[in-house]
Amino acid sequence: MFERDRRPLSLYCFPCAGGSANSFLRWRPSLPPWIRIRPVELPGRGVKIREPLLRDFDAVVENLTQELVRESSDRCVFFGHSLGALIAYRCVHALRTRGKGEPMALIAACSAAPSRRRDERLARLKTDADLIGELVRLNGTPPELFTASTRVGYARRRFCRLFELFLQEARKTLSRYRCFGRARRYD
Repeated sequence: MFERDRRPLSLYCFPCAGGSANSFLRWRPSLPPWIRIRPVELPGRGVKIREPLLRDFDAVVENLTQELVRESSDRCVFFGHSLGALIAYRCVHALRTRGKGEPMALIAACSAAPSRRRDERLARLKTDADLIGELVRLNGTPPELFTASTRVGYARRRFCRLFELFLQEARKTLSRYRCFGRARRYD
């Protein structure tokens, strides 16, 4: 679909919950020149660090959708990683609802399809301890980050405080996320 048509294609990349859009810039040397990486930065992160951090999933989607309406082209693809996949999915639906151009494709990584999500798993994460337990269960975060022994020294204390703030925000955002329903699809 894309290889034969070498016209410029914008690849909008939505980062994971704790990530920055800059992580996608490393892809540039590996992609053909006709694919333009367009990192989507969440408010309060990276180059948008001075903007207020949005604490509501729908507010994040609305904010990003307004940006995408202004700058997206008719030849674009959305790629989302983890929470970024959920945000990208909802942005596609917001663009479709407004009658604005939608991407040629949506690529979701590290996230179940909306029709396969188990939102009850997220709904039970009511405290930081619940979220930490889930992160430990997923086995993707070094366990020493969750122990008191990592709180030695200023740098580690600062990191732990930032991590605690991230956990609070992630828990709030995930607890508010709701899929459109099992029957709806992006087709």
